[in-house]
Amino acid sequence: MKSDPRVRYTQSVIENALISLLKTKPLEKITVKEICEMAMINRSTFYKHYQDCYDLAERLKQRAMHDFMETLQGMKEGEATEMITALLEKMRENSDLFHTLGRHEGEQNFINTLAVSCFAYMNEQIDVLKKMDLDESGKKMVSSYVTGGSAALIEYWLRSGCTQPAREIAAMMISMSNALMQNLPEFI
Repeated sequence: MKSDPRVRYTQSVIENALISLLKTKPLEKITVKEICEMAMINRSTFYKHYQDCYDLAERLKQRAMHDFMETLQGMKEGEATEMITALLEKMRENSDLFHTLGRHEGEQNFINTLAVSCFAYMNEQIDVLKKMDLDESGKKMVSSYVTGGSAALIEYWLRSGCTQPAREIAAMMISMSNALMQNLPEFI
């Protein structure tokens, strides 16, 4: 059923309707009726694919996270700048989705979740924190700081329309992280 082009098309128009509606109001204010009207489908078609608006939003997030991690895992041998550039390009391709989901996540921000996953994976691949003379708590603090700053930079980039090249943003993230790592001994 998933490989049927009609099913993919229907799911796509439903997803696009939700994304459009999320640009103007929070998820809890969106109704299935509004999504159906915007997607030009009937309610029974919606319910063939999704339980409710929250199920639809959750599936969008899961798919985005899956695509994001697939891109990341495909770059095992790459260096940090290459990994981040590839991820930012993926975000640029789906900027409406990432920006909209990032805006409507509240406490557990979607972009932050992606950044945490990204840096956790990169730390496994390039062992930056393992080489540092820090206890586990110190490593977690540094990782949290770098992840939070990177997530904020990604959010800014998405909000500003992804106008700067992804490679430039990736290099900026790496440069700022390296500056922190080089100056960290002064603070410890």
